[in-house]
Amino acid sequence: MVATLKVLLLEDRDTIFKNLKKSKDVKKDLIKESVIVVGNPKDLVKIAREVKDSFWYRLFLCHEGCPEEVIKSLAEVADEWKTEFKFVTINNTKKEKVSRREFLFSGFKKMLKVVPASVPILNGPCLSPECSVCKSVCPTNAIKRKENRVTIDPDSCISCGLCVIACPFLSLSMPGLDPNALVRALTKFIEKNYKIKVIWKEPENLKEEDFTENTLVLLGIEKEFSFINDFFTKVMGWDFKCCDREWKGEKTEPLDCPYSPKMPLSPASVIKIKYALPPFFNVIVNQDLCTLCNACSMACPTGALKLETEGIDLVLKFNPVACVGCEACKWSCPPENRIKKLLNVKIDVIKIVPSNEAKCGYEVRVRKHAVSLFCPYCGVPINMKLEDFKKLVEKYIVSQDWSEVYNADEFVERVKPLIKAMLCDKCKKKFEDGLIMSDELAKAIISFVGCIHEQTRGQLFDKDPVEPLRSLMLNMGMFVTSYCAYWNQYFKFRHQFLAPGT
Repeated sequence: MVATLKVLLLEDRDTIFKNLKKSKDVKKDLIKESVIVVGNPKDLVKIAREVKDSFWYRLFLCHEGCPEEVIKSLAEVADEWKTEFKFVTINNTKKEKVSRREFLFSGFKKMLKVVPASVPILNGPCLSPECSVCKSVCPTNAIKRKENRVTIDPDSCISCGLCVIACPFLSLSMPGLDPNALVRALTKFIEKNYKIKVIWKEPENLKEEDFTENTLVLLGIEKEFSFINDFFTKVMGWDFKCCDREWKGEKTEPLDCPYSPKMPLSPASVIKIKYALPPFFNVIVNQDLCTLCNACSMACPTGALKLETEGIDLVLKFNPVACVGCEACKWSCPPENRIKKLLNVKIDVIKIVPSNEAKCGYEVRVRKHAVSLFCPYCGVPINMKLEDFKKLVEKYIVSQDWSEVYNADEFVERVKPLIKAMLCDKCKKKFEDGLIMSDELAKAIISFVGCIHEQTRGQLFDKDPVEPLRSLMLNMGMFVTSYCAYWNQYFKFRHQFLAPGT
């Protein structure tokens, strides 16, 4: 967008603003565009207070010695702000008969008055699929959420700014020098070496003594103070003063952290994560209740949670520096929602708690075996530890000599203890009663053991446990390219489509 800045020169001096259009009525011009006023502190304070009930957040003040280049960058960004309008009903004298022309050109204007409203600005679509913090804090129900979009009704909005304060992604901003406007305008100055003192005040609190050499005087609201303070002092390295409190600029180097947001974040959120700016959060997951379903990892928009495999384990990891505390993980958790719905009690599978610091690096929250054990014949889950399964397979299959075994009956007889340990109660009873064919049972056991080896990608056993059974498999007509595909096709369907144990 081409900047349409205007300037009001109250004193004759050479500035970089001299080629801008001149402003004749600051209050009127501020409705449409930014205005930079150049003058002495006394006149600047006077103008700021004159427009305090108008669009003061588009007003930029330049005294002698002010950083003009920075002010111009901020003013250009301010020109991108949009003005929202709302209708206010006004009572008028009732008239029995009104002509159509009279209504359109007179009555309508008297009944409805269009006024500008300071409605929060949404910097792009809502980033979290589960977060509804902004909606929950709105006192007038002006915020609606639908299909990951947030809309704000200007007729209901009272410009309280609570949603702006609550948004964990800094995606909502009140008109003014909001965090995202600052990031967009000042990023190009981050690498520069000069130091600036920043004064941040509301128009009515501005004083003449605030204007000193190499000082940037900005009009803003204290509600957005936390991030802005850290941005100026830790990211820009500039001194900062707000409401008679001062902070010395101590520039922080950006973290070399390989976080990967799943979608574009607001500029302020990117800076927050890149420089590890507070607030910080810690995600705690109940190891026993977590099923590692991956719902929380899929819902997390910043990549703070991710599910990985390590050997034979599934591991849920958490990166503190990427967490913004949006609680998307908590509200997307199926076990947590199911427990609350069924038992009507509050049981936290996931907790988000404040933290004092955030370091880059994934920390393990939940670790479980990546595979589950089933009855090889019918597919019903069985209560056996993977370590016990490994010992049985190594004892009855891996360590045996199968060179002289050519049929299923001999195989079943030699691995009978393994079969009894792996079958569910119903299948075990049928096996003992001789109701399961040896050929079918042998194929089930061999394909299931091979499938576990495939699932653990060779991490459970030192070598392929069913390799010694190749000759036997050929004799039984088992031509297998994938053990898991073979077992799922011929045996797991019993559990899925038939009654267990049939």
